[in-house]
Amino acid sequence: MGAGQYVPAMKDDRGNWDLRGHLNRLILIRENELRIFSQIFDEIGTPPHCARIPLIHSIEIVNVLRKFYDQERRVADLNNAYFATQFWNETNA
Repeated sequence: MGAGQYVPAMKDDRGNWDLRGHLNRLILIRENELRIFSQIFDEIGTPPHCARIPLIHSIEIVNVLRKFYDQERRVADLNNAYFATQFWNETNA
């Protein structure tokens, strides 16, 4: 598969790994992407080269993470002034 077609999910409806190829599954991880990962997933001050790399399967997921990274405010800045629901729990969604 190539550009212009949807990127398959990591697993199919039966829970099997979807091994079909797609151009957007080729992800180049450079310092900028490592900076995004360290800012989102690691302790404050973690250098990019020490970032934990999340399980991602497409460029689209990296772009979503980039949107989180670009925000001035973080959920942690809200000091528990928010209410989380099961919406974020993929098992029960």
